[in-house]
Amino acid sequence: MFFNSNRPVGRGVARATTVRTLFLLAILSWALAANLPIPLVAFEVITITLAAIAVLSALLVATLVLFNWPDVLVPQKSMRGQPGAIREWIHRTQRQ
Repeated sequence: MFFNSNRPVGRGVARATTVRTLFLLAILSWALAANLPIPLVAFEVITITLAAIAVLSALLVATLVLFNWPDVLVPQKSMRGQPGAIREWIHRTQRQ
């Protein structure tokens, strides 16, 4: 499975929990806004704002999984010292 804590990417996905929640909230908020009876201009503003939040949170998830950066967004202090997935892969290939 993708969320396997024995693999570097699985540990990275666990570190990105808070940002993934922000991404899901942005997507769900957009889905709810799409069904509201609001003017088109307001819907366009909401769509652009939520799309920007979704893109930024997706980029943050990628940096948390691959590099474990920024440390502030990692939920537990014990996870903040872990290396990112790329550093683990490099370390693994250098050992072999």
